[in-house]
Amino acid sequence: MSDTVVINGAILEKDAEDTWQAGADTLEKMAQAIPEISAPDFSIMPGGQEAAKLYVTARQALAEYITGGKDEFLAFEHLLLKAAIAYGKAHGATVDEITRMEKELES
Repeated sequence: MSDTVVINGAILEKDAEDTWQAGADTLEKMAQAIPEISAPDFSIMPGGQEAAKLYVTARQALAEYITGGKDEFLAFEHLLLKAAIAYGKAHGATVDEITRMEKELES
């Protein structure tokens, strides 16, 4: 039985981009898609001013929650890219490959 572990840096990089960055991008779009409704639009119902205030509070809380998820996705993406860079440096990745991943990490 072999204790050798092989890590494919290209797979780590692909996962970082295709899963975690893509997920963060989707969450960003979700946060931006939460509609803003102006206070006058609530005036057609009794207690409209209070409903407008509650809606603004709920909208803000939801946007912050989604943004928190986006931040977690980006953190995981960065960890995967750091692992791919470290593995690449240790196992013969080209300078161009390392540079490409480092630029992605900075973006």
